[in-house]
Amino acid sequence: MQKEAAVAEGWALYKQARLPENKGDRKLARKAMRWNSTLSKCVLAYGIVKDGDPIAKEVARNCGLTPEILQDQSDVCQKVVSYFMSVYSDDPVVLHRIPIAKPWHPGTPEVTLTSWIRFKAAASVKAVPPLSKDSAKTPAVDKHFARLTELCGGGPGYGAKRDAEFPANDSVIRRSEAYGSFLNEALAAAEGLVATLDGYVPLNGAPPAEEGESWTENAQHKDMTAIVESFRALAILLRSEIKFDQAERKVLIETEEEAAAIDLANLFEAKEEAAA
Repeated sequence: MQKEAAVAEGWALYKQARLPENKGDRKLARKAMRWNSTLSKCVLAYGIVKDGDPIAKEVARNCGLTPEILQDQSDVCQKVVSYFMSVYSDDPVVLHRIPIAKPWHPGTPEVTLTSWIRFKAAASVKAVPPLSKDSAKTPAVDKHFARLTELCGGGPGYGAKRDAEFPANDSVIRRSEAYGSFLNEALAAAEGLVATLDGYVPLNGAPPAEEGESWTENAQHKDMTAIVESFRALAILLRSEIKFDQAERKVLIETEEEAAAIDLANLFEAKEEAAA
């Protein structure tokens, strides 16, 4: 568990970096956030729930930082998670990630190709009205689900894949080109998925010929639309986590470059002193 004192210290440092007299001191800000990704998220959440900081709120909303992302870590300050849950309980993206359960649902949506196919199949044969045959054909959307599945087993596997192949405690690996490529490819797939889901409008199939229930053919399928919104929300949250990881990697690289520059400067100073 992250100690609350460490999280509070990180938030105090970050606020100090933002003071006018420090002119947005980037080194100080990095010191507050750079220990590890989990602590960085906790520091941001702490600023929201303890101080109600508007900048922290905006950053977190833009990043898609949610209670689930925090809870997915093994070393998170539980108080921050609890507070954060109450703060974000009415966030639109968070609300959309879990649809209202329907009898035809084959489970809960996950950002995997298997989950997506199962929902389309169930909507086609079990939902009333059924999903139209044309609406069940989604090659553009399927492509991005497939790519995420290939990269990391889909959204649920992203964190496990990242931490297994690029351990958080190994800053050399986290600065590597291989890690950067993994993040870039995962982000491209997540962004492609969000974009194609935005353009997908599921429609009703034809009503039965016999008398009974009827509906308008090719009208928007409301139940499947809710499922699409859920998949989209989950993809947005995944995209945001990847962006957070990219930002963290950038800080690691910049910090190393600054340290190397300081070491080089110290070397020249030492040589000058020796020559004198």
